[in-house]
Amino acid sequence: MLEEIAQELEEALANGINAYDCETHKEVTVIPWVYAMQGDNPMQSELSSHIGMTGKFFCQVCYVRGKDKDREGGQESVVERVKEFMEVHRLRHAAETIAELQKQESYALRGTFSLVDTEARKTGVKDKYLSSFLAVLKDQAETQLARSSKQSSVDLIRKLRENMPERLINPGLFIHELDANQDTPVEILHVILLGVAKYFWRDAVSRQSTAGKEELKARINSLDVSGLNLGPLRGTTLVQYAKSLTGRDFRAIIQTGPIILHGLLPPCVFEAWLALSHVAPLAFQQEIDDMDVYLPRLVSSINNLLQATVLWSAQWFNKPKFHVLLHLPEHIRRFGPATLFATETFESYNAVIRLRSIHSNRHAPSHDIARAFCRLYAIRFLVSGGWVTCSPLGQPESHNTTPITPRQAGSAILELRKDQIFMDLMEMSHYSYIGQQVPAKFTLVQSSSSTLWNDTASSRSESAPNLGNLSVRACEKILLQNHDTARLNGFGLIRYNNRLCPVQVVEILISTQPTQVVGMTVKLTPLAAESNNIYNMPEILLDSPTTKHVFIQEEVCAS
Repeated sequence: MLEEIAQELEEALANGINAYDCETHKEVTVIPWVYAMQGDNPMQSELSSHIGMTGKFFCQVCYVRGKDKDREGGQESVVERVKEFMEVHRLRHAAETIAELQKQESYALRGTFSLVDTEARKTGVKDKYLSSFLAVLKDQAETQLARSSKQSSVDLIRKLRENMPERLINPGLFIHELDANQDTPVEILHVILLGVAKYFWRDAVSRQSTAGKEELKARINSLDVSGLNLGPLRGTTLVQYAKSLTGRDFRAIIQTGPIILHGLLPPCVFEAWLALSHVAPLAFQQEIDDMDVYLPRLVSSINNLLQATVLWSAQWFNKPKFHVLLHLPEHIRRFGPATLFATETFESYNAVIRLRSIHSNRHAPSHDIARAFCRLYAIRFLVSGGWVTCSPLGQPESHNTTPITPRQAGSAILELRKDQIFMDLMEMSHYSYIGQQVPAKFTLVQSSSSTLWNDTASSRSESAPNLGNLSVRACEKILLQNHDTARLNGFGLIRYNNRLCPVQVVEILISTQPTQVVGMTVKLTPLAAESNNIYNMPEILLDSPTTKHVFIQEEVCAS
């Protein structure tokens, strides 16, 4: 499959893809380049022809060495391995990988198949694509040599090689301008959430006695997580099924771990949890304003995590994912925020695929799913206002087309975008309200009654409009434009004077006639110059000389 994909990419790069620009109403040529190859750790190893994380050279990005029977025993050997583990070594590159695979192929053509595996273990370069061909070559050679011992094995192998494709090496290594070893960025879902966080949580739960587990469940159940945009946490699930949790569970655990585990773990273990809680917010940033400030902080936090982990137990460094974290800063520098190349989005596609397989008779499920997606794509294309620029000639299966005047679906078809049920069925609910007034979602304070705008705290805050005697009511919470929920007395971040500032929500107001959002007032809560708390986390000042109230409207009112 990868061979066909690589071939299509080469053709598209050489010839371009003709398309119609609906904005300029002109024909354009699209030329694709492969920016990076996303995947979990085993998939990235396969794409880069790497032996995998169980090998002696377990990293597909650099030549760091892990467990090695050739190392001398003793404490000095352990210290040496830890030092190597905590450093980025000489980087791998596709050109070196190709040369090594060609060397392995030459061993096979000389009949020394055992040297192929030896060389793979020695360098960490192993290509499943090449291995499959060499296995066939070896079986065919052994079969024919068993029938006739007069023929030279080398001559026979070279003759059999002529019946195989010209290139037996992973096609992904030859994609233009792509370095399969360096362009496989660290995947934070599997490395942080399903890696470090999972290891730490399983260890934390296993340390607890029966009474300790009950206390841990009670702490989880009683924790207020409304400010994290999480649903209520279920202590029984997180503790009892600690070995069967998903990425979403660990996303909650990594944010609440230091709070719920304080006092239940030895100091060295708790320090590692604190270090992890400092890495996670930096790694999951969706926007980075200043790389020169951000990257040193990320590097420092990762180093602190590794140092805290090795002080806890050097055996954790038998887990390769701790080393992989060292490559995250460089990948963020090259590719942008790590959330851009996380596979968490693609994991959600599994549910969409399952929905398309419900009506399959299971005789050819892949074919049925593909046809369902084709129909879905065609409908989405027309409903979203796509332009048709050519018409098929002859039978529907024919690939011959003739140009026509660009046209799109009529107004009645485009009106379907206003049907919420239809848009949900077409997996287009995120497009439902484009160009429409979105109904605001809020929850009123039940004990409140209507009051005049001039009598509210908001009317006296900075940037407040003059609404006179407008009748308003207070809200308990409201859904913002970015789909976050703002709660009364809750905390958040706003951009004020071109920088992000922590704030506390003071008041949320809607008008009664007509019912629509007016806005909300927040109190600026500056960060303390120094923080003295057991979590080593920043502290905010609720009452300080610089505290002020600001009224905000654009981010609250839907449009």
